Amino acid sequence: MGATTATFVRVSDYDFVNYDDLTLLVDNPHLNPPTFRSLLRFWREPYEHVYNPVTYTVWAGLVLCARIPTTGGTHHALSPRVFHIANIVLHVLNVLMVFTLLRLLIGGSRCVGATDWAAGAGALLFGLHPVQVEPVVWVTGMKEVLCGFFSFLALWQYLTYATKAQEGAATGRRYFHYAIATLCFLLALLSKPAATAVPFIAWVLDRWMLKRQSRQSVPPLLVWMIMAAALMVAMRVEQPYRDMGFIPAVWTRPFIAGDAVAFYLLKVAVPMNLGPDYGRTPQLVLQHGWAYLTWLVPCALGILLWWFRDRSPWLLASGGVFVAGMLPVSGLVPFNFQNVSTVADRYLYLSMLGPALALAGCLCTRRGMLVGVIWALGFTLLGFISALQASFWRNTFTLFERALEINPHSWKAYHILGTEFIQRGDIAEGIACYTEALRIKPSSANIHNDLAFALLAQGKLADAIAHWSTAIRIAPRYPEAHNNLAVALARQGKVKQAMAHWSTAIRLKSDFAEAHNNLGSALCSLGKMNEGIAHYRKALQMNPRYVAAHYNLAKAFEKVGRVDEAITHYTEALRLKPDFTEAQRDLTRALQARRHATGGTSR
Repeated sequence: MGATTATFVRVSDYDFVNYDDLTLLVDNPHLNPPTFRSLLRFWREPYEHVYNPVTYTVWAGLVLCARIPTTGGTHHALSPRVFHIANIVLHVLNVLMVFTLLRLLIGGSRCVGATDWAAGAGALLFGLHPVQVEPVVWVTGMKEVLCGFFSFLALWQYLTYATKAQEGAATGRRYFHYAIATLCFLLALLSKPAATAVPFIAWVLDRWMLKRQSRQSVPPLLVWMIMAAALMVAMRVEQPYRDMGFIPAVWTRPFIAGDAVAFYLLKVAVPMNLGPDYGRTPQLVLQHGWAYLTWLVPCALGILLWWFRDRSPWLLASGGVFVAGMLPVSGLVPFNFQNVSTVADRYLYLSMLGPALALAGCLCTRRGMLVGVIWALGFTLLGFISALQASFWRNTFTLFERALEINPHSWKAYHILGTEFIQRGDIAEGIACYTEALRIKPSSANIHNDLAFALLAQGKLADAIAHWSTAIRIAPRYPEAHNNLAVALARQGKVKQAMAHWSTAIRLKSDFAEAHNNLGSALCSLGKMNEGIAHYRKALQMNPRYVAAHYNLAKAFEKVGRVDEAITHYTEALRLKPDFTEAQRDLTRALQARRHATGGTSR
């Protein structure tokens, strides 16, 4: 615990990074501020194509603790310290859980007197290894760490159930542990779908460490597999293959998965040059032919572990856990992050239980002063490398400048750095980064969309429209690009064309508050006040703290003579944004109009 905490404690002073932290958390109107209604939304349906309501519920609680008082605005400023500390605490708890699991798995006559030492060393490897930096230091990485917490709880309770079954314990006591394990597995699934690997990990440990037959382990795990399969089918519906730029042929996917396993083995053995974007996409791997050779490494290692399965069963089990933990994101089934890379450090979080088990098992049979000194030096080195790796996550610039050192062809890094420059007011440098990102990845609709914004800031409306049109041509189901193109077209006076794109955006994303607001304004400008008011109301239904929608709805109500309702929404806009001078001016006018209409009396 102490070593893990000491390695990561400085992270608590780090900032949010513009790598999902802002989109999913800080600037997410459904989460900041959290409401009971928004929480229900996370539980009812996927958000951003992924269903992980437990993570969003935990984030909502942390948002309440992390709010910083501000004067106005539609969301609160948040302290990243609260989220970083929460990640570190969860990781430390996971280290303790891994220690508990290892003690349960390696305990026995051959390890008498050394169980705690061996399990502690394995847990320390899990806690300190540099590949764990990304999920622990990255605020959004809580998805992995929280999923890991419930997954390890599920494995602990399942193995306790299986152990008691071997001992012939009472049925009620056994199934109490199984029920707790199933509940924890469900919470893990709802934290992140990567928990679909847990049933396979449980089977490997049950079969090769507890030595139970498959007829004993498969039936209770079949329930978990059905739960996992149902979630995978649901996620495939929400995150279809068509969102990917390249879908590898089915026959090539085992090679891609083998390449991923080989890559991860290298990073575990030599944890250097770690970064957020390795650029190891399926098309790159297949183009260079790596996949047709690299799979031989894990294959040969697997044969070797199988050969020693009777003499050292923990080695075969550790290899099985390592591979099983990454199965959902190995490339056997396509997933959207493969547009960036098939491999990522965070995908190893559950899998690192495998190396931890291998080390613990080996230390049970090889102990002594020299072994202790060697591993103490090894853990010190791992802690130093992890602390150094964590330092790159201090802010967005340090992270993605480092990403470009690791992968100079990272279009993702150029894209994010471009956004950072734009936010700092350096439009020219931002455009330069976006242009380089498009040179590397010309098929990215997101980059075209963001470059269009930057060009619009320079007054280049025609160029901006060209890039938004390209974004829609690349990704016809991109609601934000439809909305943005519509805004630009409206500036050119092409209101009807703009309205068509706003309608498309709403059809693609029914809760798109900004598109509802913009379409409402267009309808009101054409004199269709009732239709416009209806869209303003929908925008506020999606985001009750949407200042512009309150203001526009107030103006629409005022135009149709509903002054009292106009005053209500002007007042709410000012409550949310006290420095909103236009709303203050219009509210004063509306109040004067009401006093005049009532003969100078107030009510």
